[in-house]
Amino acid sequence: MTGPYVDGVPAPEFGPGMVVRVCRECPASWVGLPDEPCGWCADRHARMVDEERRLLLYPPWLRSDAGAGALRAWAERLARAVQAGIITHAEARRALERVQSRRLRRAR
Repeated sequence: MTGPYVDGVPAPEFGPGMVVRVCRECPASWVGLPDEPCGWCADRHARMVDEERRLLLYPPWLRSDAGAGALRAWAERLARAVQAGIITHAEARRALERVQSRRLRRAR
């Protein structure tokens, strides 16, 4: 495949029903089936969700002496992430328990 790509142009040399695909969100182009989603965008979205999960469950600022307001705001973010399906209720609960036990150990 060479030259400027036009989405939807038949590409029978790659198999029956195959067409040139051009993503509207990123610079990717490939040969695939009509209506096939962009694999690069799907991977990027999955990486973004994984990174958001990691930052929610293990935020770097928790190692500092964050005040009660920061912890309350973090707990609210965890609750919104549970509602959005980014993390599970059990993951949020474990994260809160981990931070609470760490704070109790420091207080001794």
